[in-house]
Amino acid sequence: MRFMRATLLMAPVLRLLASVLLVAVVSSLAIGCDTPNGTTNVELAPANSRLLRIQVDGLWGYCDALGRVVIKPRFRWAQDFSYGFALVALDEKLQYIDRTGSVIIQPPFTHDHSPFVHGFAIGSIGLEFHYLGANGRLLAQAFAGAENFSEGLAAVCIDPTRFAKKPPAENDFNIPGKWGFIDASGELVIKAEFVAVKHFNDGLAPVYVGGRNVMCAGPVEGKWGFVNRQGKLVIKPQFEQAQSFSEGLAAVSLDGKSTGYINASGEFVIQPRPFAGAREFHDGVASIRGSHELVSPGWKDFGYVDKSGNIFVHPNFSEGMPFSEGLAATREKPVWDRVEGKWIQGPYGYVNKRGEWVIAPQFTHAGTFSEGIACVQNASSLGYIDRRGKFIWPPSK
Repeated sequence: MRFMRATLLMAPVLRLLASVLLVAVVSSLAIGCDTPNGTTNVELAPANSRLLRIQVDGLWGYCDALGRVVIKPRFRWAQDFSYGFALVALDEKLQYIDRTGSVIIQPPFTHDHSPFVHGFAIGSIGLEFHYLGANGRLLAQAFAGAENFSEGLAAVCIDPTRFAKKPPAENDFNIPGKWGFIDASGELVIKAEFVAVKHFNDGLAPVYVGGRNVMCAGPVEGKWGFVNRQGKLVIKPQFEQAQSFSEGLAAVSLDGKSTGYINASGEFVIQPRPFAGAREFHDGVASIRGSHELVSPGWKDFGYVDKSGNIFVHPNFSEGMPFSEGLAATREKPVWDRVEGKWIQGPYGYVNKRGEWVIAPQFTHAGTFSEGIACVQNASSLGYIDRRGKFIWPPSK
């Protein structure tokens, strides 16, 4: 289940900035690296179609797909560009810049700043979530929870009891509020009556009907179904688990023990099978976790299935990242080190759809390809490679 934006009160902006800096260095595939020649005398180059964030001497900037610096490193922290904007930390504030590096929007959020997606960024002012448009103005409505726009609609949570004077009982783990969808004007176009929802894709969205939402457990005692953009239930609630549609298919489970894929009519195209897990389709294939019908039934053994249900790469890998542009980042299963007394995980590389290594395992972490470029990490330093495995911007030493 996709994580819905939390509604807890967070720290002030400066404390947020410090935590964001730490997260960006440790867990995101942001770039932390020196210039290719190891110097800090960077020369600006004209912008290509894609800008990649880089780090030089502790400051962040952006290079193009050829590794030429386009926006000189001057930010304390920076996110990737998304829909023409990038969130950066400048002068102790989080601000949005355009592709020239100019500050375009100074957001009014107190915390929870997000990238722009389909024309809007999400952030919090106090306990409420707001949508910020590319014009720099907020939508009038505020919500108890909010998700990014997809196909013109965004999931929002409405909680009439949010500011009630009487707090909930200490043993009440039920999460209040119901989810619906708004359009780009902020109008609620699908009534907030669902315990949980997921994003729209292919004109349909999973919704949880009945039951309740329990802290740390998610929705229980109800069923997942699918609504269309008019809010009509077009696939009846019947699933224990359901994912959003992707490339015309959605992974669903009737009993929580086996998973299959349905089409937009609710018909099984790939019959339920005892996969330990199955993900969305990307690049014509979907990642699956091992099951007893396969060679490797382990919980963390990943493979891939095509749209006919054929398992064309057996789950011999310990990661199941999606394919993109014909390649997927993965690594072989860990090896037990008797001397150290622990499992030793191997490095990441990239395989093709035949399960062959195309880029040899050599990275601490590896991301998906986009426009022929992928972000990779060696130890605590990150860089970019092309589909041949050649560095566009190498990790710093």
